[in-house]
Amino acid sequence: MPIDSLGFVYLFLPASMAAYYLTSNRYKNFVLLVVSLVFYGMLFPTMLPMALGSLLFDYLVVQLLALWEGNPAWRSLAAGASVVKNMGMLLALGMLARPQALMAPAGLSVINLTSMGYVLDVYDHEAPADSSFVRYGILCLFFGKVFVGPLVTYNQLAPQLKKIRPSLSGIASGVVAFTIGLGKKVILADSVTALYESLRATPLYEMTSMAAWVMVLAFAFALYFTLSAYSDMARGLGKIFGLDLPQNFYYPYQARTVTEFFGRFNMTVSEYWKRYIRLGRPDGSHARLTAAFEALFVTALWGVWFGFSPNCLAFGLLIGALVLVERHLTGKLLRAIPPVFSRMITFLVVILSLVFLLGGEWSQIAAYLRMMFGLGSRPATDETFLYLISSNYLVLLGCLFLSTSSADMLGRWIKKNYPQLDDGLTVVFNIGLLVITTALLL
Repeated sequence: MPIDSLGFVYLFLPASMAAYYLTSNRYKNFVLLVVSLVFYGMLFPTMLPMALGSLLFDYLVVQLLALWEGNPAWRSLAAGASVVKNMGMLLALGMLARPQALMAPAGLSVINLTSMGYVLDVYDHEAPADSSFVRYGILCLFFGKVFVGPLVTYNQLAPQLKKIRPSLSGIASGVVAFTIGLGKKVILADSVTALYESLRATPLYEMTSMAAWVMVLAFAFALYFTLSAYSDMARGLGKIFGLDLPQNFYYPYQARTVTEFFGRFNMTVSEYWKRYIRLGRPDGSHARLTAAFEALFVTALWGVWFGFSPNCLAFGLLIGALVLVERHLTGKLLRAIPPVFSRMITFLVVILSLVFLLGGEWSQIAAYLRMMFGLGSRPATDETFLYLISSNYLVLLGCLFLSTSSADMLGRWIKKNYPQLDDGLTVVFNIGLLVITTALLL
């Protein structure tokens, strides 16, 4: 029962809200943790004991860090044990998971990285060692974000959990955000994913140049709208239960540079690795080399988030290399030219980079790139491709429009110039969106 299913929307979520809001503020956090455990147990019953065991281990480490405050060696040993345990679990489970699993693997990426981040924050005295397992459990296991994030730090979430302030306006804004995310996933992401899978199923010897371009474009939209939809739903669920979760995507495909794209796509993941990867700051001639290696290391780990495979690692390293090229060579040029051109150039570079995320053998990736540049023996188009485009062009146009801030700007313009219509249009739009989404899920 994922969060984009009818069972979740019309059964689990209303029941959870009833249990939460009918409970006094003193026990609301406990109810939220129980709801999260039930949700995770329903989705991944065989993984629940492992997730709980991992959380209990890190909770014990946090308490030991507080107990051993005057003993740096023991504190380092405890924190190191947590890092080895968490990264070891992700490595082992990642090797067993299917490539590019967007819940990779079984939500444990979100759970373990959040928990490890909290341990490191306590170790660095940037967060207190909280004795409440309930707050710690919600931090790591809140059911809204367990799929793909966003990643949240203790200092972002704990103050909200200590002062529960539910409100009707928060519930309303949460329902709106969740509905928009649900519509984005069901209407856009699922549709463009179907187009991508149809084109990907085409044998290489039948693939045309235009089909290769549209296949990669459809994959780019499918990846963005799937991940951002889950993040929107997570933020909406957070608001429904009185929590403000951080933004995870901000129109990455209209970035003016690859560096900006990296900062807009899966924002909390890139921020996480930049926060915790520490290679030192040497002086002199080694400083630039260390900074470059650190950038490549961070982007490589960011790339592996999309799936545990050499392709995802190569994608992350390629993005890192492009970031370094911009930092030292082309960055000023891209910022100097008109935004429309820098955005087009960046979008083209990102699309070509995403070919590495398609998976498969390296020879297959090379074949796709050759076809995209017209180096194959096939014509630019054929009847099969034209049929697929004629059946899906509205989906592609919708994805292209909604991957920019144009719709957001239109909404702000309506709110500014026609404030009396804004609330009514919002209600009508979201009800209509929920009806359409429900119909597609039936």
